[in-house]
Amino acid sequence: MKGISTLAALVWAVAAAPQATAQDLVRATPESVGSSSSTLTRATAALEAHVDGGSVAGVVAAVARHGKLVYLEALGRRDLATGDAMPENAIFRLYSMTRPITSTAVMLLWEEGKFQLDDPIAKFLPQFADQRVFLDADNPDMAQTRPRNGDITVRHLLTHSSGIGSRSSAIYVAESVRLRSIPLTQMVDNAARVPLFEDPGTCPRRSCRSEAGIWRARDGALASTSYATTAPIPFPLGKASTGGMDHRAPDSR
Repeated sequence: MKGISTLAALVWAVAAAPQATAQDLVRATPESVGSSSSTLTRATAALEAHVDGGSVAGVVAAVARHGKLVYLEALGRRDLATGDAMPENAIFRLYSMTRPITSTAVMLLWEEGKFQLDDPIAKFLPQFADQRVFLDADNPDMAQTRPRNGDITVRHLLTHSSGIGSRSSAIYVAESVRLRSIPLTQMVDNAARVPLFEDPGTCPRRSCRSEAGIWRARDGALASTSYATTAPIPFPLGKASTGGMDHRAPDSR
């Protein structure tokens, strides 16, 4: 997980750059924009260790600041079977990246003054107003619950501390909280119907995938043009070829 977090931090640093792809940005030394060559060298070593250890086949990492590209490394292999080296412009499938993309879209709404971080989400999604808490998070039982202490806030969703559980938990599976056959609105209603595992703000549960879906539903309620598609995020960064699953014919990359 540490390797994935390191990679995500590096890749998402490009978001601070103007609306261009990494290949289009002007190259500069890290020190010229206030970054550190030695720190980036350590980042390369950390990524290489994960490649060499077999955690990932290969990575592409970039850091841009003030519109200048100061770091771009392609490490490892794009295809282990063929041995093809990882190119700088490789296309990646988006695995479990809904959280940072959706959270970035949400923070754009925050910048527009659509909400405050400590607003209760029940202000926008009233079905969460009276959600209860399981008495025993390790053995959740729909008949064994108590009143919730405090409201789930925007901040709790962003920090994965809302108390909402994981879609893979036995109780969520039994209660059909998240099914591919149901619409997003129904998934949100289901997540509100099932009690929380803890009081909001008391315990982080990073594995909760429902939070991203709740954000997307909430975005649509707040924005005049729905941010649920997250179009303001990938397209300005030149990510038009990236997707959760790309079924198009492969191009030269």
